[in-house]
Amino acid sequence: MQPEQLVGKWNWCHDGVNPSHPEPHVLFKDGSIKNDGNLPGLWKMEPDGMVFIGRLNANDRHIFKIIDKNTLELIEPKRNPPTLMKRVGKAPKSTYGQNLGNRLKVS
Repeated sequence: MQPEQLVGKWNWCHDGVNPSHPEPHVLFKDGSIKNDGNLPGLWKMEPDGMVFIGRLNANDRHIFKIIDKNTLELIEPKRNPPTLMKRVGKAPKSTYGQNLGNRLKVS
């Protein structure tokens, strides 16, 4: 899977089934994230296929394993039942994240 294939709208499901937020998270191709009013964040796909998601100005980081093109499983921090992100649509044509991810470093 290529990083650009992850661009789109994703529901965060803490119980693995039901959406936990009123609005889906949006992963933009420049590496930025828009969510339901929380701090903006960044994402990137690592060479090993894991997906890192972090929020700006916070110690909030998550690592997901790609299950398939429509499902990511949270592996760090590990939760029981497993937290999933499920694809619910394409990213909107928006300038929200334009170059935000390119200007900020994710580590």
